[in-house]
Amino acid sequence: MTVKETSATRQQQIIAAALDIIAKRGLANLTTAAIAQEVGFSEGAIFKHFPGKEAILAAAVKSVGGRLASQAAAIAGRKDVPPGEKLKLILDLHLSLAATSPAMPRILFSDELYTSYASLKEIIRGIIAGYTRALEAIFNEGMETGEFKRFFPAHTLAFIFIGLIQSTIIRWRLDDGIDPREQGQHIYRAIMFMVGR
Repeated sequence: MTVKETSATRQQQIIAAALDIIAKRGLANLTTAAIAQEVGFSEGAIFKHFPGKEAILAAAVKSVGGRLASQAAAIAGRKDVPPGEKLKLILDLHLSLAATSPAMPRILFSDELYTSYASLKEIIRGIIAGYTRALEAIFNEGMETGEFKRFFPAHTLAFIFIGLIQSTIIRWRLDDGIDPREQGQHIYRAIMFMVGR
């Protein structure tokens, strides 16, 4: 393993530890000391890979947010899938990422992060904008093909869609009895009721 590979591996371990701490204990409990303890090396070693906590948070935001936005864009760009099915795929993607990366909704869709770290606001805004563009493209496509009615603007529908998912994730985190897959089916039916012909 080369030095570059070792550094990249260490950076990924630090990002994963930060995300785990945020998911389990919240942003307020994220410290470089806690990250060091989680990954099993000294706090000083953290600073060999990142200049500070804010840089770690920026990398974590880009990691989970980039995955959501890029995969949503890939789904939106598929020519072999009708718009309604694309929405279902993105809904499943979002809920799946929330299940496998529980810190994702806490760092992308909460003002807690960018009010504490103003420099991250633009990164988060860019990720959400990319995700929203993918959804808007699907709603516009559905309107152009006649699969969806033109009652609401695509931009409004995109934010309704995201809002329904995020409220489900919040309820899921508060009550272990909620099945996100079942809630996902309700969200999909609600959106299709709003836009369908």
